[in-house]
Amino acid sequence: MSVEKVLLKAVKWVNGGYCLAYLDEEVVFVKGMIPEEEGYCNFLRKEGGHRIFQLVEILTKTETRITSDCEVFLECGGCDFRHLDYNYELSFKKELLLKELLHKKVFGTLDEIDIPIHFDSERNYRNNVQLKIEDKKIGFYAEKSSALVPIPKEGCKNLSTPLNDYIKQIQLGNKNFPKNGKLRDTDSTIVNYSEIATKMNILGKDILVPKDGFFQVNRFLIPKWIRRISEIVEKEKPESILELFSGSGLVSVFLSEHTKKIHGMELDSSSVEYATQNAKNLQIKNISFSRKDLFQNEIYLESEFIFCNPPRAGLGKKLISSILKHKPSSILISSCNYITLALDLQKLKDNYRITQMELFDFFPRTSFFETLVMLKLR
Repeated sequence: MSVEKVLLKAVKWVNGGYCLAYLDEEVVFVKGMIPEEEGYCNFLRKEGGHRIFQLVEILTKTETRITSDCEVFLECGGCDFRHLDYNYELSFKKELLLKELLHKKVFGTLDEIDIPIHFDSERNYRNNVQLKIEDKKIGFYAEKSSALVPIPKEGCKNLSTPLNDYIKQIQLGNKNFPKNGKLRDTDSTIVNYSEIATKMNILGKDILVPKDGFFQVNRFLIPKWIRRISEIVEKEKPESILELFSGSGLVSVFLSEHTKKIHGMELDSSSVEYATQNAKNLQIKNISFSRKDLFQNEIYLESEFIFCNPPRAGLGKKLISSILKHKPSSILISSCNYITLALDLQKLKDNYRITQMELFDFFPRTSFFETLVMLKLR
């Protein structure tokens, strides 16, 4: 039978926002601590053969610990790091990325490449939210649970101010709870994105997104991310570009300025339709899009420059196979999961070398971030 409250000392950071600790000789994971800290922890659950604990009383603090600005931190499953100085969070995210790449033998040493970090405000950055409701209470689920944690009266620190204001109106009974709980801030106009298409203005260009369509959530970093991708592509001067996982064409419409021809491939038919419409609305004539399941089908990589923005699952076996078969000269990847990115790079390392890598902290106070990496054929 598991002991509920135990004394633990955090040893080091591991993936998922946890610290590794030892309970006698057993490896356990704990949330809410920082390496070298000691405190009492409660048992939460068992996962992947390891027991998971959560800090309930800190005894020994490090100087990087701050007082959390959210009363439901650690109850709510939305954040991992509201107890950390933000500069420290950025530095150890970079460390986790480098160590994962080293572990997968993508690099020989950690000193082989410099990784700039792009960031903005760690608060109020999210432009969308999916709310939960239970017994007239609005909130989010606890981590890996269906237990609802109500949003604090002052709102969620990650959401934009207009989103928080709208949620308060729901709580007061002045607004109806949205279908599926899905809200998106489109330049301070709040819409239910599960019911209607949304329009997002990025760097002066209006991008239509289909209902329930994916759009990057960090309203501060999207323009910086687009500019950086554009700068890299402009320097390469490719004759043509093949964009994989092209969504509603957000990146495509900007990259079209730096090439003669760009073609995007995407599984979701609605996104393909909207991407085509976006190019038409913006009077961009050198773009085309097609529907393709990149996880189920190998494809012909006709362009020498490939841009990939895959989901958390990574590139997938079929796409890796297509790349190794056709060997395009340049591949630019923007990945939201450094674990699957490292696995993908491990499979490509014999044929490709990394020329640059940059970290975009799209998801402050969580264990996630975006990595932009440029590959060149050896």
